[in-house]
Amino acid sequence: MKNIYEDIHLAYLAAVDIIAGLLNSIARYPAMWLLTVVATLVAVRMIYNIGYAMGQVAGL
Repeated sequence: MKNIYEDIHLAYLAAVDIIAGLLNSIARYPAMWLLTVVATLVAVRMIYNIGYAMGQVAGL
């Protein structure tokens, strides 16, 4: 029978590895990450404004 704590430990190590890789990427390429966040926020804002405008046109 497999030890469940071994699976939890492996999942924990995988999560730590992913987080460390992400933080390393942010440290190496801060401008890319900043522009990605800004572009995502602009896209979300535009989608929200278009949806709001469509609701106004429809009289909702």
